[in-house]
Amino acid sequence: MKKFLRKMYLIMKNDICISEQERSSNKYISLRGYFYAVFIIGCFLIIAGIMSMKAIFEFSNLLENLSSDGLAFSTSSSNMNNFGTLFFLLTYVFLIAMLIWVYLAYKNIRILAGQKNHWTPVWTVISYFIPGLNLWLPWQLMQEIVHKSASEPLNKKKVGIYTAIWCYGLILAVSYIQLAASGMQKVSIYDSQWSVLISSFRQMGYSIGSYLLVVIFILWFTWHITSMQEIKIKILTNRETK
Repeated sequence: MKKFLRKMYLIMKNDICISEQERSSNKYISLRGYFYAVFIIGCFLIIAGIMSMKAIFEFSNLLENLSSDGLAFSTSSSNMNNFGTLFFLLTYVFLIAMLIWVYLAYKNIRILAGQKNHWTPVWTVISYFIPGLNLWLPWQLMQEIVHKSASEPLNKKKVGIYTAIWCYGLILAVSYIQLAASGMQKVSIYDSQWSVLISSFRQMGYSIGSYLLVVIFILWFTWHITSMQEIKIKILTNRETK
């Protein structure tokens, strides 16, 4: 059993050192265009999230006051559903775009650093979907991306905190939204538990707000890593032309 686990570990790991010839024969992938795509999707996501929060709080206020006419109630409910649907669709698109960016960023560092990567690039994607493994491997991979993208040594403690916010902040924010959504589904508008229903709607609004803060941080951190890789590509390109 021990030999089998060791063999699987070696298969998952990418222990091949790259030579200067291999390094020079591989082309760098500029992440700037991919970042712009992530940034645009992220901006639409933030706007949809803000509009969704606004619609949710307006609807919860109508429920609390119970003094509005049927038209206002119907309009508010429709806005909440429409913006909520758009927000969740953009969330999935944003996560897919981010996984593509992470995959390419990790693929780049093999050439940029001139060193073997600890894992193959595909693990930057599938590590998020394997229970147990997704609690630590995405964080490890992000740290490797940051350190190998830099042209000079970075503060390990600061990088650890930033990558933790990236990985665990995103997971917790999405989980919080799912928890709030499940709480809303348990209580019907036609039930007598109005206070519970209003509380569930507001919890959903706050959860979306916390998620948007994580998205803003991710966009900043993504740009920071993209810039570091662009600088390193420029340095290596100038060195190769000399």
